[in-house]
Amino acid sequence: MTHLEAAFLGLVQGLTEFLPVSSSGHLVLAQHALGLGGAENLTMDLLLHVATLAAVVISFRADLLRLAVGIVSDAGQRRLALLLLAAMIPTGVIALSIRGFITDAFDSPLIVGFLLITTGALLFFAPRLRKGSGELSELRLSNALWIGVAQGVAVLPGISRSGTTICAGMIGGMTGEASARFSFLLAILAISAAMVLNIPGAASLADAELSTVGVGMLVAFIAGMVSIRWLMRVARQGRFDGFAYYCWVVGVGAVGIALWRAG
Repeated sequence: MTHLEAAFLGLVQGLTEFLPVSSSGHLVLAQHALGLGGAENLTMDLLLHVATLAAVVISFRADLLRLAVGIVSDAGQRRLALLLLAAMIPTGVIALSIRGFITDAFDSPLIVGFLLITTGALLFFAPRLRKGSGELSELRLSNALWIGVAQGVAVLPGISRSGTTICAGMIGGMTGEASARFSFLLAILAISAAMVLNIPGAASLADAELSTVGVGMLVAFIAGMVSIRWLMRVARQGRFDGFAYYCWVVGVGAVGIALWRAG
């Protein structure tokens, strides 16, 4: 893998990990376009996730510090921590249940294309179903579990994790900003879990060129910081039309190219 390819994958990962357009779907399409694969690629995927995890931790350091301190002394923060853990339960159950299909989906740009079209429909229609006014402190257990279900489905490449969880929160009665904040806090747990699950399949770090890895991680970190701020601004408005149109264009393009190659 060249430095330019590593930078490109880092840019894709950093931007799409938090924007509602599916990072896993974009990485599948990018890797197929570049002809990349194998153990080295798994290692790069893992390290790019480390970079984006660092981006979200730094961006929400105040929330995390408040949560960590509040677990001991604040009932509201303890409740939030329990809701985050509760949301991870349906995520884990669903992810393990559809693990076989996930593997097949990662090998199929056609499936990714159809799932991106689905993400576009969700982003376009879900915010129009209900405009919530609830803040993070008003989140109920049923809402948290529903968001966890949405995150579980989003392990499929092409289904956006941030998009589905934010939309699920809004449909459940929360504001776009509160939904996004809960989604990003939940992302820290989700990305950490994904990293742990991917470690056994990744190559040894010694097999990867440190300079190439460093370029990819730096680009992913910077792009992740930018995309988090961008999405928070969009979430305050509660409309994701631009991202919906983008998902439709990329999804239709992926389906068209996959069918053309198959024919």
